[in-house]
Amino acid sequence: MELPYEQVAKAERTAMQSATGIQFRRAPVGDFQDFHIAPRRQYVITLQGQAEIGLGDGTKRIFNPGDVLLADDLTGRGHT
Repeated sequence: MELPYEQVAKAERTAMQSATGIQFRRAPVGDFQDFHIAPRRQYVITLQGQAEIGLGDGTKRIFNPGDVLLADDLTGRGHT
């Protein structure tokens, strides 16, 4: 996701994003979930370890600590 940033003093920032809550999740090493859609539009922030997300077109992405994914595939085949 490409975000539009604006210059603020010596830094840059995006517009404020709306949020309604936060939830933490831990999964065992090697955990796999077959294709599913996101339960809601949500940010997934990897805090520890790695996550591999597979898309319907065969593309795979690796997420490491500090990486952020916007999961908004609410319809269709979804992701693994």
